[in-house]
Amino acid sequence: MKSVKMTNTESRNSDLGYEVERNAKWHYDKDIVDNGVEDKQIRKLIEEVHEVEEALQFGADDIECMKEIGDVITVVINLCERRGYTIEDCLKLTNDKLSKRTGKKVNGVFVKSEDL
Repeated sequence: MKSVKMTNTESRNSDLGYEVERNAKWHYDKDIVDNGVEDKQIRKLIEEVHEVEEALQFGADDIECMKEIGDVITVVINLCERRGYTIEDCLKLTNDKLSKRTGKKVNGVFVKSEDL
């Protein structure tokens, strides 16, 4: 699997509001927030993650990789909408958790201290 190293440490995702709102609207327009099935959305998320893996592993071009990652984000937005969560709140909680996490990089992946 190709590894991409970020040379710029500034986020490229500082203005997500419009696209997240546009994506959430699609879910409501398709009636899959209030009348969708959550466990099927979880299965859809797993399917989409596998498609990202395949795109990256088999050398798909950047546009295709971005589309596949976008599909994962789309399902996550659906899950947030279903639960009344915001992506920002979810990320804030995760970032708070990560800021306290200790561990080290092993074979290119961060491993929590308790898993070492």
